[in-house]
Formats: sequence, C-alpha cells, structure tokens
Amino acid sequence: MPANSTEPDTLVLGSSGHLGAAICSFSGAQTVSRLKDNSSIAGASLSRKLDGRAVVVAASQVPVPHDGHPSFLANLKILNPLLDASPEYVCYLSSDAVYPFDREVTETTELGPSTAYARMHLMRERALIDHFEQRLLIVRLSQVYGAGDRHNAYGPMQMLRTAISRGTITLFGQGEERRDHIYVDDAAQAIVALLKKRHTGLVNVALGHSVTFAEVCRTVSLFVPANVEHEPRQQSVTHRDININTLRNVIPAFAPRDLKAGLSETFQRMSTHE
Repeated sequence: MPANSTEPDTLVLGSSGHLGAAICSFSGAQTVSRLKDNSSIAGASLSRKLDGRAVVVAASQVPVPHDGHPSFLANLKILNPLLDASPEYVCYLSSDAVYPFDREVTETTELGPSTAYARMHLMRERALIDHFEQRLLIVRLSQVYGAGDRHNAYGPMQMLRTAISRGTITLFGQGEERRDHIYVDDAAQAIVALLKKRHTGLVNVALGHSVTFAEVCRTVSLFVPANVEHEPRQQSVTHRDININTLRNVIPAFAPRDLKAGLSETFQRMSTHE
C-alpha cells in the first residue's frame, strides 16, 4: 500500500491519452501525466510516487517510423522511473502488432513483429518482465477506436472523420484485409476488471471478431453517407484474427459492443464534442 493510505493505490501513466483517460474514468484511479522530463530529479520523484502502488502503463509516443527514431527512444525512456520503483503491481498496455499476420493468434502464438512500433512494444514488455514478472499483466490490444482517438490510423476513426469532413472514404484495394477493432470503453472496462483481480501474465484484449476494411467502410456509411475512393494497394493483403478465450475465462461477463454499436456511440459523441 502507498505510504499515505489516503491516496488511491492505482496510478495511470499516460492518463491524458485516449485509452488511459477511459481507464481512469472507469476505475476512479489517480492520474499521472505522461512523463515529459527524463531528468534524474523528475525520474526519482515519479519513482517514489509509484512505490507500493498498482501502475498502468498507457503512455507512448506515436508514430514510431523506425528503430532509433526519437519516438522509439522516448518510449523506452518512459519506463525508466517505473523500472527504478517498487510497484505493488504493473499493467502494461501493449499491442497486437507484435503478432504475425494470417493466422488466429493466441497468447502462446510465436511472435512476428514487422514494424518498429511492434518492436518497441516487445522491448518494453521484456524490460518489464525482467523487473516485475510475478506482479505483471501484459495486455495486448487490438485497434482501439472511439471519439477521443487522435491517432487517426487507417480504420474506423479515419474513415468516420473523412466521411464527415470530406464526404469520402478511402479504401486501399478493395478493403479485403481483416482486422479486429474494439471500442475504447469496452477495452477500458476489460482492463479495469483485470486490474481489480490483480491478474498477471498475458491477455489479449480485443473484440474477438475481425472484419474487413470494406465492412468497416459500409458500417461507417450507415451513419455518414460517403463516396468510396479506391487507392492502389501499398502492401499485400494480410489478416489478423485474435482469440480472446483467455480474457473470457478470466472475465466471463466481458460483452463488448459490435462494430455497428461502437461506431454509433462514437458518432454520437463526435457530434456532441468534436
């Protein structure tokens, strides 16, 4: 427990981010802003805050275009205060990008990171395992979408925003690739439930049902009619299907929204706030 027992026992690094903010909302956790100063004084001060508490690591900088890029290195440095601390429990939010394509992946699937972003996550996972293995939860997330998302990656949010702003949606090729997309509130609630159980190990958090980008486009068009513009494919067709049996076994009540319901709520929130 924290030295001051009146303080909450869970701190969220990256609380200003899309998912970090949602986790705070559902858990009531005290928030810690994204680490901006890597000086020894700031690091030591933050390390003391983390001692004896549960820590959720949701902080990261994107994009990560290549190994050695400033964002790649900054993402590794973000962990330094935590690695110097003695937390009671650590939850690290990783990515399904560490898995290979074109097979259903489980937590035991051999890894196949193909991007600097994925390699960054694996390096952070391994550093945390080295320090905190017996008190560590690693959550590998599929693409998280919702009104507060600012990454604007190819998928639900980019399509919804361009449909609203330009009346068009861009599809590469025919949009054949399958991906798993999970609504931010569902991802946050699953993570909070895992935190409350102090679950350790590795858990995939995803919808558990992949759809093509063409289907994402059709679903977006239910809320914002738009013209579809096809662009030449830049990469070969790949698919990613994620098994979430581990999550369902640990959290039997997990019942995420399907894409239509998640996008409906996203559109309503965007209409109100964006």
